[in-house]
Amino acid sequence: MRDALLLRETDSGARKRARKEADKEKFGLAVEALACNLILLSAIKSGPKLAVPRSHGFLWRGDGGANPVYGQHFLSAIDGLASLGLIEEEQRGYRLS
Repeated sequence: MRDALLLRETDSGARKRARKEADKEKFGLAVEALACNLILLSAIKSGPKLAVPRSHGFLWRGDGGANPVYGQHFLSAIDGLASLGLIEEEQRGYRLS
């Protein structure tokens, strides 16, 4: 999945420069985390939605212990999955039920 999204990024012109290997690994980690959550949700019959943080304050915490899943690569993974039609963005905002 990671490689398909990286290829899509390159082919669509969404990304001008190649990612460094360490950045590819972070991107892959973000894709894996999203995929695992989506697989789990698909197993639940009630049709729950996945809410993901997109705020700068959450993704780039200054405490030095930031989760390696989050960052610009996480947002790029979300956009890539949406461009392939694998996920659909329904709503953005601060107070979602």
